[in-house]
Amino acid sequence: MMHGFGDLRGVRVYLIISQNQKMVIKKQPLSPGDIILQEKPFVYVLSSRSRTERCDFCFKKADLLKCSVCRYVYYCGRGCQREGWSIHKIECQHLKRISPRILPDARKAASEAHKNTRERGELHQIILYREGLQDL
Repeated sequence: MMHGFGDLRGVRVYLIISQNQKMVIKKQPLSPGDIILQEKPFVYVLSSRSRTERCDFCFKKADLLKCSVCRYVYYCGRGCQREGWSIHKIECQHLKRISPRILPDARKAASEAHKNTRERGELHQIILYREGLQDL
């Protein structure tokens, strides 16, 4: 089942992003197929079922290198291992300690969500208004 905004005719999009206590507002009419917002996901984690088949950082299928400390997380190369270190350094010793048990996906996602909330501080808002309903 696909969820969406339904019929978007007559809709204006107001994108409000807080930047140093200022508000940036962009107003434009929409056409079918327009991308109104594109961002990285707030949290993403590799499924435990795929951890030996895909890179923990970029999710690509490749010949993988195992973390030499925890021996739980796999990377497709040194570049992804370096990029993923900011998250993995927090969990590496814990994963080594619980081995060979597998960390539940929900627990890993919650850990990353906590880290992201601390780093980003505030969330972006998207507000959809029916045309003519409210003027800013």
